[in-house]
Amino acid sequence: MSCCPQCTYFDSTVTMTRRLNNGWIKRWRRCDREECGTKWHTYEMPTTQVEPHEDADLREIKREVVE
Repeated sequence: MSCCPQCTYFDSTVTMTRRLNNGWIKRWRRCDREECGTKWHTYEMPTTQVEPHEDADLREIKREVVE
């Protein structure tokens, strides 16, 4: 989930979702804050396609995924 890029309000509504050919998911979102209503999109990708930075602590990354 992501916060609104305009007002940083955390609640949003997904207005459309599409699965892309590369396995990613694109979601169109709208801010739920009545005074804002900003629209934006997010991408989700499978964790198998993520390569951690060479300095990353893999134990910490795995712990965050599990929690």
